[in-house]
Amino acid sequence: VYFSRGDFLISGMLSVSLNGGPWEDTPNLIVNEGLAYLLNVGLSAGAQLAAFYVAPFSDNVTPIATLTAGTFNATQNEFDNYTQPARPTWADDGVVSQYIENTTTPALITVGSATGTENTQVWGAALISASGKLSGLGTMIGCAKFTAARTGLQLNDELRLKYRVTASSS
Repeated sequence: VYFSRGDFLISGMLSVSLNGGPWEDTPNLIVNEGLAYLLNVGLSAGAQLAAFYVAPFSDNVTPIATLTAGTFNATQNEFDNYTQPARPTWADDGVVSQYIENTTTPALITVGSATGTENTQVWGAALISASGKLSGLGTMIGCAKFTAARTGLQLNDELRLKYRVTASSS
């Protein structure tokens, strides 16, 4: 997005921790659907969505700008082998300066049974407005692929995920 006084950048960061270990940051792609939503709500009186959820995926696929909530499962293969009944809520901490994130309450995924490769690895996650596992509904804000998959996940392993969306003027 270009403004006469300079550029405006919207970017994101996904952070992941396995079983309380160190956090690893991965740049997050804000997809076209997410950019359109942010512009519509921020500048065009569009309706604000009530909540967002973190949706992990298990395929080694790099997200692209045209990815949507409707194409997420077919493209990224949503990882749904976790004990929570729905996608974990992204409980944001409110806007601080020019960013918003869920540092206080990271999204938690507790791995279920460890059967099959697709059930024991997570390659990344998306931020989507629909709570249902494998749902093609809602609006996607962004999606990120880790630099390396979280593989060999076992029953009760815990993945904690934080999403940050930043807006800046250069």
